[in-house]
Amino acid sequence: MSISQHDAIDEDCAQPDSPTVAICVATYMRPKMLGHCLNQLSNIRLPDSYRVILIVVDNDEKESARAIFEASPVGRHLECHYVVEPERGLSQVRNRCLKEAIARGTEWLAFMDDDEFPDRDWLATLLAAQARFQAKIVQAPVIQVPWEDLAHFDLSQARPKSNHPSGTPVTHVNAGNVLFHLAEVKRYDLRFDPYFQFIAGEDHDFFDRLVEHQGQRAIWCAEALAYEAVVADRLNLSGRLSRSYSGGIANVAKFRHRHSRTATALYFLNKSFFKTLTGTVKVLVGLVTSKTRLRTGLRDVATAVGYLAGLTGRQVQNYRTPDGQ
Repeated sequence: MSISQHDAIDEDCAQPDSPTVAICVATYMRPKMLGHCLNQLSNIRLPDSYRVILIVVDNDEKESARAIFEASPVGRHLECHYVVEPERGLSQVRNRCLKEAIARGTEWLAFMDDDEFPDRDWLATLLAAQARFQAKIVQAPVIQVPWEDLAHFDLSQARPKSNHPSGTPVTHVNAGNVLFHLAEVKRYDLRFDPYFQFIAGEDHDFFDRLVEHQGQRAIWCAEALAYEAVVADRLNLSGRLSRSYSGGIANVAKFRHRHSRTATALYFLNKSFFKTLTGTVKVLVGLVTSKTRLRTGLRDVATAVGYLAGLTGRQVQNYRTPDGQ
């Protein structure tokens, strides 16, 4: 384990008597993306009446992110900590985020992945939505943007997939852009399940359990924008079909973790049938109407095939290796 803290902190931003919000960035061998994320975090508007700290958890025991962390200007804006979690895995690194945030007396935690970066008003907007709706979990959009063309990309033209108004209840929460209260996490000793180490889904599982303990659904905040820098191979049709297929396999594995083999088979055979049916219709319609509908139909069919592959015992571990820079 290794921990370091930037020395140059803007004292005007530190509010030691105020509630603490920890921004936690989990990273693994994506130095360029991490550097961009930290640079953007150095420009965020700090909310009034909160003490904000940044915790970067490096999932590489060789500390490959240390140099990027120490070179970033974010330490002049925020109290910053660098930590190494040597055990590889999505759940492991997120659990280390929880541990480090709780150890520092944090009341609120906001996750930001290393391939993401925030809008300037991101954190202040999340906290304003929390106060407005008295919510303990606030989910916000993550808008995909092309990594290779990011320097020339107009972020103002990017739009989130969901257009739900702020305050709308959220069914399943992911860790991409979320703010949540740590009281129940500490009270019930909630952690991310190691079963999801490399298949993903650890965030949905964790937040489903957190919502159950809190007795309160998460809410949507449409205005707190974050962006995900996506490499070109993931944006083309081949990459999207591959992810739909592997996502179908992963969904079976996630469901099977909490249900019987029979229940899993019945559930996904039914889903596969209807996904194939609707996907085929979209493909046929898309051939004479739009490429977008055609691609959507092909992805539906790929997901259905993934369901069937998952039922045969096929496994994927997409998150064992990084796909960015």
